[in-house]
Amino acid sequence: MTLEIVPTRAVAFETWLELWLAYVDGQIAPDAPLHAATYERLCARTSLHGIVAIDQGQPCGFAHYYFHPSTWALTQPCYVQDLYVSPAARGRQLGMRLLDEVQNHAAQRGSPVVHWNTRADNLPARALYDRIATASDRVIYLRPVTAGT
Repeated sequence: MTLEIVPTRAVAFETWLELWLAYVDGQIAPDAPLHAATYERLCARTSLHGIVAIDQGQPCGFAHYYFHPSTWALTQPCYVQDLYVSPAARGRQLGMRLLDEVQNHAAQRGSPVVHWNTRADNLPARALYDRIATASDRVIYLRPVTAGT
């Protein structure tokens, strides 16, 4: 397997967008301005960071992550916001390789931890995560922000 992990800026927007649209799976309209803005922020690497897995010349996955302040640490933890491997490339340890690359970047920045979440029903991903990380005892709550609240 010839695998490269490159920064998002090393692939064309259209290449990244194809993977991104497969990942968001219809949750965001394909023509939404968010896509170009996200790609630009990933390429700028000021607040968001992104890497793309390229296997035998074919882009097949990505990880998007950022570093954030914490009241629990003097250095910034690293949060993996998105991790995706295309269905055709799954089962070849690409998710692990992407997470390893994020871990390396976090270590270079002195991060105390890399953390992420996933859907409870995402059993294939959870099988990997359970092997390489410790599940948190936390529950995530979401409260949408609406005008006037």
